[in-house]
Amino acid sequence: MGEKSRFYAKFASMKSSLFLVVACGLGSAANASFTLVFLRFVGQVRYSAAAPLLTVGSVAATAAIGVEYVATIHIVRSGSLTVALRQVFVVLLFGSPLLILAPVVAAFLHIGSSVPVLLATALFVCTFAAAFPSAMLLGYGRLWALGLISIAEPVVRLVAFVPFVHHEPIDAAMLISIAVTVVGGIAMAVIAIVRGPRRPLSILAQTPITKKHWMGRSAIGLGLLLPFVIPTWMARAHLSVSQAGHVALAAFLAAGALLLVAPVTSAMIPRAAAGEHKSVLNRAALLCFSLAVVAAFTCWILGPLAATHLFGERASELRDPLTVMALAVPGWAFVGYWIWVKLTDGKGIVRYLLALTIGAVAQVVTALSLHDVVGVTVGPLISLAFTGVFIVTTSVLGKSFSPERRAA
Repeated sequence: MGEKSRFYAKFASMKSSLFLVVACGLGSAANASFTLVFLRFVGQVRYSAAAPLLTVGSVAATAAIGVEYVATIHIVRSGSLTVALRQVFVVLLFGSPLLILAPVVAAFLHIGSSVPVLLATALFVCTFAAAFPSAMLLGYGRLWALGLISIAEPVVRLVAFVPFVHHEPIDAAMLISIAVTVVGGIAMAVIAIVRGPRRPLSILAQTPITKKHWMGRSAIGLGLLLPFVIPTWMARAHLSVSQAGHVALAAFLAAGALLLVAPVTSAMIPRAAAGEHKSVLNRAALLCFSLAVVAAFTCWILGPLAATHLFGERASELRDPLTVMALAVPGWAFVGYWIWVKLTDGKGIVRYLLALTIGAVAQVVTALSLHDVVGVTVGPLISLAFTGVFIVTTSVLGKSFSPERRAA
């Protein structure tokens, strides 16, 4: 009976995990549809101005992956939601001062009004704070509820936005996104508090959760998406409207292909933390890389066709920037997978942060030096090269000078 119970428990867990992966995929499709609707109705010129702001939600969500993971571990270990609830208010309190930077950002992006930037900043803070309610459902095993909300949020945002496509669409998109994020976060917290854990949690005396775990992983999550965010911002600041529009669309498609393989990494993190065999982790890395290749190739084929339908002949210019960015997608998917898997033991945070920082700096310097479309679009490949070389070099040096190697 014990074996049968364990089998059904494992089967139920696999089914709910699969549903969550599918739900995240459908949510990503709804988010992509939102961007395409925005493109179709507001045009390329206004999209080039809005693209840096529309990416804010994705940046915040990616940056919060690390926080969400650590918060989930803390909830599983402690069986309590107190810390996660407290962190929501901490993020909202300390994130609010970012609003004062809105005029500076608006000037950099050549946006006449600071209102859209203020709203985008508020969206960033709210999205980051929403990671903790999400962790509550993950920690309590409420994957079905999390999956349903993951689908509902982007669908509601898309439906609510359609009536405003011709009336201040940028402000409307930001306000609707904020409202959906806040309501979704409240719903997740209420479900976790009212329904409680799906099964008893084992409270173990393990390594305590430190501020380094919370903030370090948040910065790493942000650093992994920056290579595809920087081109959008740099293009808006330094290129013509037409060029900025093509670069923004190419970056959107490439980032979408990268995010499509994120569920593979999310599924393997708990298994790596539980001591999964290295061969399994290697096969998952190969799967992640292969899916990224397929996703990037699909975007490279279908992206220009869809853009041609939206913009006509002008979209032929999308092929070159998209080609360069798509080439970087498999590499970043592989790097992202190994960074998250390796971080399950809590080591190497500083090394990976430094690697990502060096890559981002190299990308910005390249864009500023060349000052053209090539300099902006080649950025993800440049940052990938610098990040990868730094990680490999420090890893080799670390093994060469390790006590075990010296003793040998």
